[in-house]
Amino acid sequence: MKERYLKWTKAFFESWKNLEGEKTTELLSKTVEYYETALGNPCSSFEEVIDLWKVVPDNQSDISYTFEIVAYNQEHCVVNWRMTRTVNGSKIQKIDGIILFSLDSNDKCSYFKQWRYTE
Repeated sequence: MKERYLKWTKAFFESWKNLEGEKTTELLSKTVEYYETALGNPCSSFEEVIDLWKVVPDNQSDISYTFEIVAYNQEHCVVNWRMTRTVNGSKIQKIDGIILFSLDSNDKCSYFKQWRYTE
């Protein structure tokens, strides 16, 4: 079970690091319940999720990350992740975040919710 979550998480962050938004969205179910922010509403459609990832190459670069799976069961996985990136060409940003996600039978993410602190 953990290996399945580890494989998905690595693919997710590598596609983000490589600014491959299309690959990132290919990891998601077309019916994913996707929360960009913990207190916000989920995206209203898969197209809205795609739009979030389309802009990544335009406003992010020099991405490095680490992550650790902190808990998992048959239904969910919790990952603590840290990232350093450059945004809008010049600002260095550090993030410490948590992702809660679920995978369907095809190893596509069917539920995604994140909490993050950014400096």
